Amino acid sequence: MATLDEIATFVASACTLTVGTTLFKGAMPDNRDVCAAVYEYPGLGPEFVFGQAAISVEYPRVQVAFRGVKDDYATPRATAETAYRALAAAPPQSISGTRYLRLLPLQAPFKRETDANGRIVIAFNVQLEKELSA
Repeated sequence: MATLDEIATFVASACTLTVGTTLFKGAMPDNRDVCAAVYEYPGLGPEFVFGQAAISVEYPRVQVAFRGVKDDYATPRATAETAYRALAAAPPQSISGTRYLRLLPLQAPFKRETDANGRIVIAFNVQLEKELSA
């Protein structure tokens, strides 16, 4: 699985969401008020073990975002806080067959935007420390 799929699975489980219904990968649908999304963006370069050509550990980054109904700040903020705490507290583990060494939130949840429909989006960024996805 790809990193985006793996982290979406983790966040969905932590927040009682369903991938493809209430949690989306790469974009939030305009026709749904209450939803979440996980976005990939560039992270740090990978690590190589001396004498090996293969990548040992990689450090991708994702943004996790939550949206509520018009003018609702509290609900997406509370859901973001749940995901933030779950990621921060996660021990090294396998997610969908890939070994994750660390899930490191880079800041507390923040208001990313209010969209054209008056829906508030709360987000935070996460750096991942992981082996290559299977």
